[in-house]
Amino acid sequence: MKLAIATLVALFAVTTAQAQSRGGSTGPFTGYEAEALSDVWSQIRVAAHFEDINWPTHGLSRAPGSPEAQRLLSANWDELRREQRFEDIDWDEYSRYSQSRSSERYSRTNTGPFTGDEAEALSAVWSQIRVAAHFEDITWRTHGLARAPGSPEAQRVLSANWDELRREERFEDIDWRYYDNRYSSSRSSRAERYGRLETGFPDNERGYSLSPFTREEAAAMSRVWGEIRQAARFEDIDWRALGYSGPPGDSNARRLTSRNWSELRGAAHFEDIDWQASTGYHPR
Repeated sequence: MKLAIATLVALFAVTTAQAQSRGGSTGPFTGYEAEALSDVWSQIRVAAHFEDINWPTHGLSRAPGSPEAQRLLSANWDELRREQRFEDIDWDEYSRYSQSRSSERYSRTNTGPFTGDEAEALSAVWSQIRVAAHFEDITWRTHGLARAPGSPEAQRVLSANWDELRREERFEDIDWRYYDNRYSSSRSSRAERYGRLETGFPDNERGYSLSPFTREEAAAMSRVWGEIRQAARFEDIDWRALGYSGPPGDSNARRLTSRNWSELRGAAHFEDIDWQASTGYHPR
């Protein structure tokens, strides 16, 4: 009898230790939520983004876990989904990583003019608001926000670059260095997006020295001018198909080009454009 009791106590101790270990391995999820995720893990881990998962198709009405737990999954999805089994995830490691990752993801450097909280709020509704043709068309209350996140200046940056910004599927994919000079280390940092200037484009040619574009941006425009000038509107150009993540130039250069596109695209070569005569542009 004593041996049986001792055996039961030993088994209970082992089971308790395993349960505690198991509890720790479920991170921010309850045991039930972890079990639900484990059951469908092999199916859902193929999704490129956590937000892409269609839970009803996997027998769940919604994503398991609290909003905080779901945010943790979403923020670290690229790394987490590499685990073949949900129970293989080391949540202690990811909790620590998530804190630094979240800080990095929503740092002032990576979110341009927005604070971390403002960036997180925009990220949460980005898939809904990016369908708006104009930033000013968004009805924020329908998305659970009293007003547009950000300072007036931050909202101005969004509004001025909305046509391009809303092409990004996720708010956190935006590289703010390319959208406003204040959030770039320098004007030359925009050149990294398009590579260095090719030879055969002299400094004294009009395409660089008297245009609103940097030397490298002018070279980038020149390389694809034959294709893009066929577009009826500057906004219709598919820059990704041309190998660019977006149109060259800062917001002022793009706005000037867009406003005068019908006349500018008549030039056979980008370098032939007389920016002062065509747009009234004066280099500063």
